[in-house]
Amino acid sequence: MNYDLVVINGDSFSEGNGLYRQFETYKEECKYYDYWLDLKKISNSEVFLDRSFSWGLKIAEILNVPLLNIAKSGSSNKSILRRWYYLMGIAPHNNPDKINEFKLGEENWFFLHPNKKSFTKFNHSDFRKFNNPLCITQWSSSYRNDMTYRSQTYSLNPGEFVELEKVTEFIERTNIPLSPEKFHTFYQYFSNLVNTSYLAHYENVNNLFAFKGLMDSNNVSSFSIPNRLADILEFGYEKVIGNVLPFEETKKIEENTFTLKDMGIDNLHFSLEGHEYYGEGILNLINNAR
Repeated sequence: MNYDLVVINGDSFSEGNGLYRQFETYKEECKYYDYWLDLKKISNSEVFLDRSFSWGLKIAEILNVPLLNIAKSGSSNKSILRRWYYLMGIAPHNNPDKINEFKLGEENWFFLHPNKKSFTKFNHSDFRKFNNPLCITQWSSSYRNDMTYRSQTYSLNPGEFVELEKVTEFIERTNIPLSPEKFHTFYQYFSNLVNTSYLAHYENVNNLFAFKGLMDSNNVSSFSIPNRLADILEFGYEKVIGNVLPFEETKKIEENTFTLKDMGIDNLHFSLEGHEYYGEGILNLINNAR
């Protein structure tokens, strides 16, 4: 398949969280350091610079095509899916509440060509000029959920609300007019009675089918990386949904991937070397699946 663009979407592991610190620490020892310095002239945003060098760049390098990375840290799977809808032209047109979460971070979206060392700011018109993009989703934890208040949508991470102190910090940071005690109690009920592994699996199936259906309807090649989804009940997504890569194989690749902690940096996300290994491993699975 002759792809002309790689697009990746996911959470912090696809956004490249922490790579800025590796470049700052090891400088010339890092591959792409000169390219990183060039991009830094455009923006010193850690998010922009991290996103530019995550695992999708290795795939783009091998295929000799540009990369577009639309991943965002902390994303729920529904928010990941909403970004795909937005990329494909499905988004609210009348938006009186000004909720723009579905395109949050777009100011840091660029077409980056690793071999030509070129970069062009994203816009929909240029995206539509590509004839055969390869779109890959690294799905997030099944237990992340979304909450909207006024013009903001927040992804709720289960571990974030176990302690009342963390709930209080969240309420104070977001200025949501809720009692921390009541919200803490509500979330315990939600986690234990609504957001269960059984129901989460069916949400996974809905999201996986929705992504595949969206891409198929646009004649776009797509693949899903499933290993961060809950698999307690062993649904075997790849057996029924054609673009889902093998769960155990993707899990094995991630388990063998170097992290920033391996580089002496206090961060459990992938290192630059880890992103290269991960990207190459995922591309091998895609090639074997075709």
